[in-house]
Amino acid sequence: MPLTSEGVLKTLVQSLLQPIVPGLIAYRKRAPAGQARPYVTIQGRISVVPGPSEDGGSGTALELAQIDLWQDWKDLVTGAITENYALLPALEHGLHGARTAPIGARTVYRVYVTNCIDMPEPDEENLIHAALTVELMREL
Repeated sequence: MPLTSEGVLKTLVQSLLQPIVPGLIAYRKRAPAGQARPYVTIQGRISVVPGPSEDGGSGTALELAQIDLWQDWKDLVTGAITENYALLPALEHGLHGARTAPIGARTVYRVYVTNCIDMPEPDEENLIHAALTVELMREL
């Protein structure tokens, strides 16, 4: 049972993308140096906003997280496009409205995709980066 939102999202992301790219790995926070693309990085707990609670006790929270998809744009030897156009839609559709495993003993009610930016990285000619902002409605 994952103990962090990153762990829960890692499990979900890999289940969505490994049927498309077997062996694709999602990493918490950052990938190891030299990791071949494509891969995913996940940053959880960007913010956690408690929901209103009638009794003042712990209730629900809205947690903001980011999921980043990193891909090569093309094969540098042949010039052929290698970006896998199926990965980003699989993430968007599979994440939005998803139910996940609990975070420890806390229930995750739903995951929502609130924003997605897909862009080439200006500092590296052959890198395509898609950044998805997600919200987890969960127990605090």
